[in-house]
Amino acid sequence: MAAMAAGVLLAGPASGLAFLVKPLVMFMLWTTFLKVPPRALRPHPVQFRLLIASPILAAAAFLLLKPLGEAWVVPAVLIALTPTAIAAPVLVGFLGGNPGFATGMVVLGNLLLPLLFPPAMALLTGAWQWDFLGPVFLSVVLLVFVPLVAAWLPMLIAPRLATRLASLGRLNFAVWLTVLFLVGGTATRHLQGLEESARGFLLAPLLVGGVLCLVQFGLGRFLGRPGLELEAGQCLGQKNTMVTLSLVLLHLPPIAAVGPVGYILWHNLFNATQLWRRRRSTS
Repeated sequence: MAAMAAGVLLAGPASGLAFLVKPLVMFMLWTTFLKVPPRALRPHPVQFRLLIASPILAAAAFLLLKPLGEAWVVPAVLIALTPTAIAAPVLVGFLGGNPGFATGMVVLGNLLLPLLFPPAMALLTGAWQWDFLGPVFLSVVLLVFVPLVAAWLPMLIAPRLATRLASLGRLNFAVWLTVLFLVGGTATRHLQGLEESARGFLLAPLLVGGVLCLVQFGLGRFLGRPGLELEAGQCLGQKNTMVTLSLVLLHLPPIAAVGPVGYILWHNLFNATQLWRRRRSTS
């Protein structure tokens, strides 16, 4: 959270570098894909349940919240469709679960994103024309498949090189903090330009994010029974909001970023609570 706070304080410089968000997210995806060879992606039945749960949850949120307006429905749909966070395998390991299951969900969830995100964006904006859908689809494909191909080619052609490149993943924490800094500055710069009356609508996406955080972690645990409750809850609840933010900043008004930004706070609070409870139980 300190990185986002720094972005808020230095909103001018941070917002001016917002164009770096997408390549930085692609770097994090690339280093993650380098650790997962194609043969490791045979889906587990629980992973299949989780992959189906996200669009169903997004559709339910759309139908339930649409009467309340865009401030409620847009963040709900965006958050529900966001794939598993790149850091989820690490958290699963800390909590005593199976990191391999979570790593598979990171890759599978991001591979599904190009099929889900463009129609969702069209549904939220009402823009079904190709001049809108086309750029959205291309953005998602480039965001996901360029890092995937760049990771799997070395695995197939030069495995030793791929192993060395995978060590760059140690930079991901610093890259993630940089993205948080840039997102914090970009969101702040936009909020400063809003009318005072419009700022009251910020409460809606923050509330939506908090409720969805509890719903997704809880639903994931339910779908993970028997035996994978921890892993499934983490994979459905801990979201790769950086992917969503990079797409939102390209194709939607910056105010739409409030929901995913708020969710960063919610799922990190949930994770901190889980880690605290585990330390208590093992001490």
